[in-house]
Amino acid sequence: TILSNYSEDIRIGAQTLKTTSDVYRRLRNTFRYLLGALEGFDSSESVDISNPKDLPELEQYILHELSVVDTQVKDCIAKYEFGKMATIVHGFCNSQLSSFYFDIRKDRLYCDRDDNQDRRVYRTVMAAVFEALCTWVAPVLSFTAEDAWSYRPRGVFKDDADSIHLKTFVKIPASWHNKALAEKWQHALAVRDDVLKALEEARNAKLIGSALEAHPIITLKNNIPGIDWAEICITSQATVKVGEPSVTIEKAEGQKCERCWKILPDVKPRAELGGVPLSDRDADAVAWYLKKSQKAA
Repeated sequence: TILSNYSEDIRIGAQTLKTTSDVYRRLRNTFRYLLGALEGFDSSESVDISNPKDLPELEQYILHELSVVDTQVKDCIAKYEFGKMATIVHGFCNSQLSSFYFDIRKDRLYCDRDDNQDRRVYRTVMAAVFEALCTWVAPVLSFTAEDAWSYRPRGVFKDDADSIHLKTFVKIPASWHNKALAEKWQHALAVRDDVLKALEEARNAKLIGSALEAHPIITLKNNIPGIDWAEICITSQATVKVGEPSVTIEKAEGQKCERCWKILPDVKPRAELGGVPLSDRDADAVAWYLKKSQKAA
């Protein structure tokens, strides 16, 4: 299996096969999500991400993580440690991507206008992640990598070879590596874990139904600048205070937007859109998409 250490006797059994199938399923589902989210993506939407300082911090952090994993993967391949490499890639897909980055950015992907700059950045970063993943796993999951690559967005990648096995590994820009930013975000992720735990406790206590009904009050000894806590905790609102560290959960104030499901003060029925309660952001997006579809017709 892809997780086996071929330098030792290979063990096989029901649990080994289950573990391997779970790892493979995670990798395959990551490809499926990326390809679905990149549907329609082309060079006209792509933005320059070579200088990450121009990007939102979350994208800067993910590009840093991509550079770290890239170094680890290439080192494992050079040493023929393919089992270790597969474990590293699976961990990246499971922890940094699926349960963190993709989860947070779903709102931007599904609810922002197509021409929103931050949405364009997100899709460009996803394209970079997709290309790197395809080349990483090609030595051990040759058919899956080839299948995923065949559905890639066309005209986006510099080395747009017909087969993934005709490509070389992606050259990750040195500018993506940012140790100071990573340390800051590791601190933020620890706080996020505390918030998620408090949200789960609030759900169990029937104080809230979903996280989007919540307004966490986060108290920190030192504030962490540049973090949108409502965004990374996937709540409708969030407030940060300075003091003894704690997290309390309150109900979000406002009405529920029928499009993004957030509870926000600016949500109100939009007469021009059939009276549907929408936030300002979502009302603008719906009006934009309607105008775009009318022009296309």
